[in-house]
Amino acid sequence: FHNTQEIISFRALSEIAPLSYVVMDHRLLDLFCLVKAGQGWKLARPWLTAAIDMRTRKWLAWAVVETPSSDSIATVLKRTFLDHGIPSAVYWDNGKDFRCEWLEGGQRKQGSAPATRELAPAFRGVMETLGVRVHHAIVKRARSKIIEPNFGNTANFDRTLPEYCGHKPDARPEALESMVAQHEKWLTGQEACPTPFRTIEQIAGLYDEQIQT
Repeated sequence: FHNTQEIISFRALSEIAPLSYVVMDHRLLDLFCLVKAGQGWKLARPWLTAAIDMRTRKWLAWAVVETPSSDSIATVLKRTFLDHGIPSAVYWDNGKDFRCEWLEGGQRKQGSAPATRELAPAFRGVMETLGVRVHHAIVKRARSKIIEPNFGNTANFDRTLPEYCGHKPDARPEALESMVAQHEKWLTGQEACPTPFRTIEQIAGLYDEQIQT
């Protein structure tokens, strides 16, 4: 019902200006890469944290990270602000990494403590300090975030890489099993050949070039 029948409203994108809204979200990439684990390496599926302009759909900034967090959001925001300027508003998810006090400000309410006066500017969230309004997408409604269709392009790029693992175990290519086996032999010193997987930094470089293109 939600996906096919419910009445929805459509944004008049032609009536808003570039940088009126910056849309952000995370996406789990469909591939494996090497990430540091103590003195060694482990296999992990990296994440893409990205921002696009709602009006033009231009990719503004992005980061490939092991785990999405407020830090990866801050990294992308900083790059967006420096390269393109301060937007009027941001439009993003409802996750706790987006709603954190460092980004959005506000105060934690615990117990029945009395209300406090307004926070000093130095202690407000980054968005409030910069005068950027924050809008949250509809909960559990992927199509409410216009960045989701754009992630389809990165999903298509995932499929072109040898490290592609599919979006679920049933979709994993047969070649991946032999790659993992070779990697495990390399970890234990049984295999002289290097691991077939690239590091997260190398993967990030590939996505930098692809998204810019």
